[in-house]
Parts: sequence; structure tokens; C-alpha cells
Amino acid sequence: MTILFLDQSGELGGAELCLLDIIDHGDHRFIDTPLAHGQVALFAEGPFQERLARADIEHHLVGDLRAPRRECSVVRQRLREIIRLIRPVREVLRLAQDCELIYANTPKAMVVGAIVQRFTGLPLVYHLHDILSAQHFGQWECRLLVRLASNCATRIIANSQATQRVFTAAGGERDKTTVIYNGFLPQKFAVDVGTTIELRRKLGLHQTAAHGGNRFTIGCFSRFAPWKGQSLMLEALAELADPTIHLLLVGDALFGEGEYGLKLRRQTEALGLQSQVQFLGFREEVPQLLSVCDLIVHSPRAPEPFGRVMVEGMLAGKPVIAPEEGSAPELLRHGETGWLIPPRDAIALAQAIHQLKADPGLRQRLGQAAAADASQRFHLDYTNRQIYDLCDSLLQSPRSRPSQPRPPDPGPI
Repeated sequence: MTILFLDQSGELGGAELCLLDIIDHGDHRFIDTPLAHGQVALFAEGPFQERLARADIEHHLVGDLRAPRRECSVVRQRLREIIRLIRPVREVLRLAQDCELIYANTPKAMVVGAIVQRFTGLPLVYHLHDILSAQHFGQWECRLLVRLASNCATRIIANSQATQRVFTAAGGERDKTTVIYNGFLPQKFAVDVGTTIELRRKLGLHQTAAHGGNRFTIGCFSRFAPWKGQSLMLEALAELADPTIHLLLVGDALFGEGEYGLKLRRQTEALGLQSQVQFLGFREEVPQLLSVCDLIVHSPRAPEPFGRVMVEGMLAGKPVIAPEEGSAPELLRHGETGWLIPPRDAIALAQAIHQLKADPGLRQRLGQAAAADASQRFHLDYTNRQIYDLCDSLLQSPRSRPSQPRPPDPGPI
């Protein structure tokens, strides 16, 4: 099959990392294999484009749909957004002439894909990585995406049951949705002891703490955004008042949320936690950084659609603390493969950290069980096989094939 993948972002967010795993890793992938060929259309420049180039994946920059600053009324803003769709739609129409299926990986990609689908009749898959609620999107955007997905998408892949539930509760067509969890390669998280020791030394984590031995290290891995909840972790750290605990904040602001990163630094200073918190920025060596941690915390203030870091922490054999909402209860079993706490509760988070810090045996049992469970349930080969079979079934179905001829080349813009 020949697939045209669409993605709105130039940054390496969770949806883009998932797409990279689909098209560039594992035995069942989609780029330049006997199974399939694909190309990627991007709506913005950035690190994601650079990663595609490094992997020698065919890709095209077809426009820039990054949200501009709001300097006018809502009506004018909407009109400008519609006008800015013209070039991406025409370019994607051109690329779609040589493809059999369109795969929209992000919300704006879904909008473009829906328009192109109406012109071409090609089957359209929407990979839904987001919880479509007012906490994540505006009401107008939610209604638009739900309607377009229900009316134009041939199939919708939801990255969790939580994502699927919210989509259908908002009026989305449940019969079109299939839950397929993100996939990972477990072997990537097998880090040798020497690498871990050296990295701990570079980060200053080998220093003797008040209790003797290495610092107890907590890792928070996520892009900086208010709803991701790094500030809640800082509140819990202040509540603990334990100078032997060290926090690694791994991530950065990706989508115009730089002010939040500054706010986190100011909060760290205001709470007197400068000696306990390290801001490491965006890092690609996630498995190595996970290996130096004793505990992984993911504390979003809104329901998490999937949360890659939870599965990555599991694969690294680390106990993971997460809120009992969104996708976390699907990924983690409390007291068996993870630790679930009430959402948005800094005191409950502090208590969970204290309990797990005091019980190394419990941490070890949780980490070992988590690694075994995640290796089975979230293996990349299994995920990609499900996606391939879904796409293949659409191409085998007569109803999914174009009922009208392809449009002519739209010509130069």
C-alpha cells in the first residue's frame, strides 16, 4: 500500500514520536518495505522534519499552519485560518494522486485530510492522540474535529480507551473507532550499568546525601505545558521537605508555552528547591535518563490521552506514579505495575513518593512487574501490525475505494 501521512507539527511531541515509531521502526513498518511505501506531508518546519531527513524518509513541507498570535477578532482569526488552509490542501491534493490512503496524525492534519478526502474519495484514517475536551481544545475546535472525524474519516485510531470515551461522549461515531496503544521497542530501554553510573556522575547524582549513598532521584519527563503538571510535582517536593530527594525535569516548551517554563523556574526558587531540581531541557537519550531514576512521576492536571512516559518508565523497570484518570488506569495496575493517586492532589503525591522511597522492595517489585507487562502489551511490532492490518482492510474493502476519478494536478501555486 502507498500511504500519505499528514502531520501539523515541526516539533517532536508525543504524536510525532508515535508516527516516527510507526514509519521508521520495528518489523512492521510503512516506509520502503515490501509491505508498504509512504511519504509524510508536514505543515511546519522544526526538529521533526530534521528527524525525518536523518532517517531518509520522504517528506514534504506543504505550508505553515502554526497558530499565529491573536491580534484581531475571533471571526477574523477564523477567516485567516481558513485562508491559510488553501496552500496545504492544494499541495496534499497533488501528493495524494500517487497514494492509496491518507493518514492524518494530528487535528489540523485531520482538517486538511477531510477536505482532500472529499475531493479524492480516498480512505482516510485519523489517529486520535488527543482528548477532545475543553481542557485541551476550545469548544468550537472540539465540535469541528468530532464532526469531521465522524463524517469524513473511514476509520479512527484512538490511542487509549480514555480518548475513545471522550470522543464518543462528544458525539463521535464509536463504530468507526479502534483503540490501538502506542508501541515501543523494549530493547531500547535495556541500559548497561556502566552507562547509568557514568550518567549519574555527570548529573551529580552520585554524591553522598544526608542518608548516605546516592541521591534518591525522581524523573518527570514531559513537554512543558500547564496541563502537564510539573508545577504539581514541585508543590509535592516542597511538601516533603526532604533534601535527600533530587528531581530531574526533562522536557521543554514546544508549542508556544515558553512562559510556563519560566514560571516553573520561578516556582522552584520561591519554594527554595534550587539545590534539589535540575532542568535538563529536551533530551533524546530518554532510556539512559530513565535508568538513573529511582522513581518516575507523571502528574498532569488534566486527563492524559496516553502518556508515553508512563510506558517508557515501565519498560525501564521503574515504579511509576500517575493520577487515577485518563489513560493511566489502563496502563498501570495500582500496587502491581504502578501507583495511582487522586488527580491534582499534591499532598497525595507527596505521600505516595514518601511511601515508595521508604520501601525499596516495593519499588523493585513494581518495576519488575511493570517491565514484563509493558513488554507484552505495548510492543511496537504488535502495535504496527494492528495499524497495518487496519489500513490493509480498508484498501481491500470496495466501499473504501474512490468512487470518482482522481482530480487533475492542481498546478503550481
